[in-house]
Amino acid sequence: MSFDSADQMIARVNAQVAEAEERAAKAREMRIEIEQVRGRAFSSGNTVEAVVDSTGRLTGLSLSEAALDQSPGALAALIVKTTQAAHRRAGEKVIEKAAEAFGEDSDVVERVRGELAEKIVPDPDDRDSDGVSTVGYR
Repeated sequence: MSFDSADQMIARVNAQVAEAEERAAKAREMRIEIEQVRGRAFSSGNTVEAVVDSTGRLTGLSLSEAALDQSPGALAALIVKTTQAAHRRAGEKVIEKAAEAFGEDSDVVERVRGELAEKIVPDPDDRDSDGVSTVGYR
């Protein structure tokens, strides 16, 4: 092995280490940003407001006086639908953060999209005539 090839190998290893350290730093930054993501949605008529964190956990719920005029079943369904919309918005923000950190076409972003597609309920209004969702995270 010549000095040139040894020096080239060392330089290549150092570059790989630096790249790995940079990706790890980006991942830490992205995790912190994602933990702060909130999705907020309002029902039609603004009678229900739901706020969820990046995992979809409900962190805030507001009901107007008009919301209480509905039957318990209708109000429950509206709360669920509004919370699902907030979760979709949080998911969109998570994907944006991942794309900013790693690039839109990165494996990380694709993995995040796949995980969100499994967890987030699609909007029933976003379906084609066969009932297939036309909106997704892929």
